[in-house]
Amino acid sequence: MSGGPITARPFDFPYDGRLDPARLALLVIDLQIDFVSADGYLARRGYDVTAVRAILPAVRSVIEAVRAVGGLVVYTRQGYRADLADMTPLRALAPPSAAGSRERACWCGARRVSRSCRSCRCCPAT
Repeated sequence: MSGGPITARPFDFPYDGRLDPARLALLVIDLQIDFVSADGYLARRGYDVTAVRAILPAVRSVIEAVRAVGGLVVYTRQGYRADLADMTPLRALAPPSAAGSRERACWCGARRVSRSCRSCRCCPAT
C-alpha cells in the first residue's frame, strides 16, 4: 500500500512522494505530563514550559497525518517501575529534585517518577 506525501515545511515527506505505511513510524518522545503540562513537575518547579506547549498542535497534526496513512505512532516516556528495579545505579545517584528542595519529584509524592503515576502519562494534547 502506498500513500501520498505528508505536507510539511520546509519540504514534504518523503522526498519522492511514495509513502509506505508498512515502513513508516513516528516516535513521540517524552511528551508526558511532567514535561509539558502547565501544571506538571517542570512548571511547578518554575520552568517556563510555554515553548514546549507551543509545539503540541504541530505534533498532534503530524501524529494525525501518520495515522491517516496507516503509519505507526510510538510514544516514549521516562519513568521507572514502582520498586525502581529498572533504574540504573548512576541515575539513582541523581537528586530526585532541585538541589536544596524538599519537594518530591513526582505528583504522587514519590522520589522518582513511577510509570504507574499520572506524571508519567503522555500528555493528552498529543
